[in-house]
Amino acid sequence: MGSAYFNALNFFDGYDEKLQVAYLGGVVVALFTIHLVLDFLFDYLVEKGASKAIEKSNKTGVFNNYRNFAKRIFKYYVTFFSAFIYTVLVFFLLALFYPSLILNFVLYCFATFFLVLVCLRVFGLKVDERSSWLLVFYKVWWHIGFVVALIWAITDYWQGTMPVLLITFLSLLLYRQGLVMITVIANNGQQIYRNRILAGQVFSSLPNSKYQVKAELSIEFEQLVSNIEQQSWLTEICRKKFPELPNSQLTKLCHLVEAGNVAYITIIPQSEEPTDGLLIKLFNTNREALAEQEIALLRSADNSWPFMDLVEDKKIHNYPAYICRWPAGSVWLQESERNLIAPELRKKLLLCDLPESLIMLYKHSQAGLLDRVNNVLWEHLQAYSGVNADKVDWDGLPAILNRLLPKIEEMPKQLSLGSLNSRMTLGSKEDPRIANVTRWAWEPVGSAWPLNHLKQLDTALEEAAKDRIELLEVDPEKAKLVARLYEFERRYRNKNYAGAVNVLSNLLNHFAEFGSIDKDGEGAKDEVQA
Repeated sequence: MGSAYFNALNFFDGYDEKLQVAYLGGVVVALFTIHLVLDFLFDYLVEKGASKAIEKSNKTGVFNNYRNFAKRIFKYYVTFFSAFIYTVLVFFLLALFYPSLILNFVLYCFATFFLVLVCLRVFGLKVDERSSWLLVFYKVWWHIGFVVALIWAITDYWQGTMPVLLITFLSLLLYRQGLVMITVIANNGQQIYRNRILAGQVFSSLPNSKYQVKAELSIEFEQLVSNIEQQSWLTEICRKKFPELPNSQLTKLCHLVEAGNVAYITIIPQSEEPTDGLLIKLFNTNREALAEQEIALLRSADNSWPFMDLVEDKKIHNYPAYICRWPAGSVWLQESERNLIAPELRKKLLLCDLPESLIMLYKHSQAGLLDRVNNVLWEHLQAYSGVNADKVDWDGLPAILNRLLPKIEEMPKQLSLGSLNSRMTLGSKEDPRIANVTRWAWEPVGSAWPLNHLKQLDTALEEAAKDRIELLEVDPEKAKLVARLYEFERRYRNKNYAGAVNVLSNLLNHFAEFGSIDKDGEGAKDEVQA
């Protein structure tokens, strides 16, 4: 069985054991050193090649970080062609020493092709440059392919057609690496195709006007919500929720918001008597965190809260979604209508008292207002706020915050939702309902209250205190301080530094007035007690 081939490798036998270890260790170190040098050399050649390609294209300032992008794409190209050449050499050597393995490869590829076709039809998978399942397929493909080759070699051995053992062993190693390189070719080719437009902008000598593309939705998500009447997943939901109504008596409408990443799908029954419909809110995967936060609130919501009534939450083709009741006769409100009802909705939010489990979930998942304020880089804010920086006494600011923040921390909390007038809201015979409660927060009373409506806060607190006793102890002026602090932090987080300093200046002035009023009140109390 070719044992003579192995005898030629026993040249260490005459050496002392320690010397053998030293030689073998030296060989291993040398091989790793060569590998490291070649790795650095490869990176150097990729960097130089990318730079040369950019120079030849005669372009500059294409987009942010385009040189790093060029290195990455150039590496894909180099790896693609290197793997291709390596694979050609492997199959050339196999043709010389073990040609039947090539027949095995051809048969395996045909079997794989037909199996993939069956899986695509059965499981509804799609093959394009964005298919995430392909990486798993590549790994499974070459592993199974190598096992099939081993079985093939064992069969050849039993039939007496296998080459000598050393040739077979080396051929199987080459075959294995050939399979791996084929997956490398496929994966890098996929990356090249996915980035073909940007690569053309960077490397092509043609003007970049030839490489413009229209902005588009996520392809898979778009396919899920386009032609909504023909979507089988929606038909299945309708069949379960409205078994007595034919599909022709259900009106289905879809509204896409947030740059096409969130879909509001309404199903309205057309029957003689008014019947509640359904609202399905479907999120793209890049909105998964918002979906989870919103679902958590709706699960705990009371019927008296100004939100939708949650029916169920589920995954639709691996996209997060939830289904709510759509009251009969409901319509989406326009912005002007939302502006009119916003004050009433803010009052209702003051009455929402969250369960302790949801409060703990919020505290563990999100940074609160005071935590975010404590994380502000004041030197950074001062440096980047321009001439507005002169409005604030930065040296005295820490002492003021040390007095202000504890007063806010001890205040009762409220459920806050910013920008109510821009949230999807429906109006019906029932009270208006907010259909978008993403980015909700549990913050001190006054949070997210618009600064141009602060005068309404006094009345709102007075009315809300009739039903929520703990609001009786809230000083409206303190709540207004919270509103200003919230707006300051929001502008700072959005890098509107000049606007943040404007609000901060007003906040400090308001706090100074509040402090003097507070002292006058304490003095009056002392006089009465005396």
